[in-house]
Amino acid sequence: LPLAAAVIAARGRIVADARDAAISAGGDRLAAQIESPPGVSGIGVFDLDAPGEPRPVTRSEGGFWRHEAPAWSPDGSTIVFWRSLAEPGSREAEHDICLVNADGSGEKHQVG
Repeated sequence: LPLAAAVIAARGRIVADARDAAISAGGDRLAAQIESPPGVSGIGVFDLDAPGEPRPVTRSEGGFWRHEAPAWSPDGSTIVFWRSLAEPGSREAEHDICLVNADGSGEKHQVG
């Protein structure tokens, strides 16, 4: 993530506790994995031109879930990410590649 760190520093933002970060093509937004309760993560978008908390763009589901490895579409309108979902007490997990609009609407799951 050296490029991501350079862009964040150039815009005067320090983003803590964000993993799997991806900078939008315009350089003004950062999509990253953000932690919720232990064992649960989602994708949040940071506005690099304004201070504040990330805006969650993925939603909580039942069970233990993780949303990871976000990547932006070239036009910055969509984020693709990896989703893992397991029911409580289960060792089996469902894995999907998902798409969500950058504003958090229109989440779609593609079973992997």
